[in-house]
Amino acid sequence: MHRFASDSALGVLPAILLVCACYSVDQGGTTQQADLTPKQELGKRLFFDSNLSAPPGQSCATCHAPEAGFGDPDPSLPVSRGAHTDRFGNRNDLTAAYAAFIPPRRFDEDEGLWVGGLFWDGRANTLAEQAQGPPLNPLEMANPDVQTVVESLRAAEYAALFAEVYGEDALDDAETAYDYMADAIAAYEMTDEVSPFNSKYDLYLAGAVALTEQEQLGLALFI
Repeated sequence: MHRFASDSALGVLPAILLVCACYSVDQGGTTQQADLTPKQELGKRLFFDSNLSAPPGQSCATCHAPEAGFGDPDPSLPVSRGAHTDRFGNRNDLTAAYAAFIPPRRFDEDEGLWVGGLFWDGRANTLAEQAQGPPLNPLEMANPDVQTVVESLRAAEYAALFAEVYGEDALDDAETAYDYMADAIAAYEMTDEVSPFNSKYDLYLAGAVALTEQEQLGLALFI
């Protein structure tokens, strides 16, 4: 998270970032949205499945919780905790919200710096590529290999949905199934559930609300 050196800026800039949470959250912690496609629904089930870690207990949503803007819900830690409670990631996780709009990593000649890419270091260029990292990271979901993840997928209650989306043999080959898993998660992360565009600033751009005087000053400083 970026820190501002100016105390006066701290008092003004956050005013333009106020969020009105227009999506609802059910008792299981998942967001509600009608009309997900089968692939998006599969991705959502994968995103919230806590049986895909070793040991079981950690899902994508554990560190990307909808009630925390799809970021880490524990503000007391500087880095995210893994499936093994004595292990922590090298960095805190990035929010999954709006990650679908991050461009691939490239060098911007005009700015003279690297831009884009997922993860803090930009090492993944697509949502699917990013989704394949945490399940095998020993500091995160800690599965020893792809085969272990896919065995959990085969035992999942939504295994039939895999067949509906990707074919009857979708889970037969471990490497292919792992790619399908990442593809489905990416499809869910591209939905309005994960990127709702419902902040006060979004509503202001749509002409639905007005900014206060302080918020207008914050926007001018931010720009």
